[in-house]
Amino acid sequence: MLKNLTREDNQANDNELHKQTRAITQEVIDTADDKVFTVQEIKNVVESMGEKRRQWKMKYQAKC
Repeated sequence: MLKNLTREDNQANDNELHKQTRAITQEVIDTADDKVFTVQEIKNVVESMGEKRRQWKMKYQAKC
């Protein structure tokens, strides 16, 4: 489905914003104070969100 709904990724067609975005996304993000989040921490954040923002949770759990 994704192939049918999106155009081919052709770098030759990139405008300046696309070029900058592509370059930024290729950089490794690694800082000295990086902290790995636990599953429980992520669950706590999702649970603290309003009902509309948690809708994806029910859909995701149904797929798992």
